[in-house]
Amino acid sequence: MTPIDELRWIVTESNRMVATLWIGQFDIPTTRGTVHEVLDAMFITAATTAAMLDGRPADAITPPFVYGWVPASELSAAFASLLAAAARADESAERLLQITAIELHGQAAALATAVNAPWTSPDALVRAG
Repeated sequence: MTPIDELRWIVTESNRMVATLWIGQFDIPTTRGTVHEVLDAMFITAATTAAMLDGRPADAITPPFVYGWVPASELSAAFASLLAAAARADESAERLLQITAIELHGQAAALATAVNAPWTSPDALVRAG
């Protein structure tokens, strides 16, 4: 499984899981902070990596401000940007894509555990992470 395949899998499963969240779950603790903090971290990880791959500055990336709603469409857009940038990247970006896949996988797994959502792992990520 290539890093882009891993990212596609993580993005698909994460989008599916985030679509089921509701605002009342934001304060549930995970192994990486609250559900809200993990969603923010996932957004920042995806948007920052996409910016780096595209040669854009990544220092001003902030998660969307939310009040009373789950930022599913914003996270999905950040994931789409990441996948598009990954598809344009050459082989020199492979390690960055691997690290990003491992980080997003860990974030999503923590989120899934906290909200009792199903989450499985591709064999390649289990070996790497």
